[in-house]
Amino acid sequence: LLRARGRDVAVVCLAADAVRQALVGRKVSYVVCRNINYTNRCGLACSFCAFSKGNRQSRGTSYELSHAEVSRRAAEAWERGATEV
Repeated sequence: LLRARGRDVAVVCLAADAVRQALVGRKVSYVVCRNINYTNRCGLACSFCAFSKGNRQSRGTSYELSHAEVSRRAAEAWERGATEV
């Protein structure tokens, strides 16, 4: 699957769609997800994520949300229809 290129990608997509239709018909759904980054402080400096801040001030200031702010954002996500937080 991960090695599919060109025409093979279309074949994989058609096969996946056939399985979807066999399982659930023409029904389509989606997930409304809210990712709450409670901090951007990181001591690993692994460069995996683009938003982390370490001890280097040249990358901007770091933050850590309070429990109250995380709760507020979770409630806001729920009010806006989020199904995952």
